[in-house]
Amino acid sequence: TNITQGWTNKNPSRQFYSCQRLKLGDDCNYFAWFDEEEGTKWQRRALIEVRDEIKQNTKLIEQLTLSISEMESNLENKQIVDDENEDEIFRKFEEF
Repeated sequence: TNITQGWTNKNPSRQFYSCQRLKLGDDCNYFAWFDEEEGTKWQRRALIEVRDEIKQNTKLIEQLTLSISEMESNLENKQIVDDENEDEIFRKFEEF
C-alpha cells in the first residue's frame, strides 16, 4: 500500500492508504484512513482556504511569468529594430 494525501473539500490534507497500483490505473480498490481523526470544521475550512489561495497564487505567477516573457521578447525585437535603424542612419550619414 501507499500513503496518499487527499485534497478534497471534505478531507483536505487527510492521508490515507491506497493500492500501489492506483497511479497505474489498475487499482485494487484498497482504501483505509492513515489517521483516524477527521479534524474539526475550522481546520478543514482553513486548509481549504489555504489550498485555494495557493492555487490562485500559482495561476497568477504563471500569468506574470508569461507576461514577463512576452515583454522580454518585445524588448529584444525593439532593440533589433533600433539597431537596424541606427545602422541605416550611419550608412546614410557616411554617404553624405
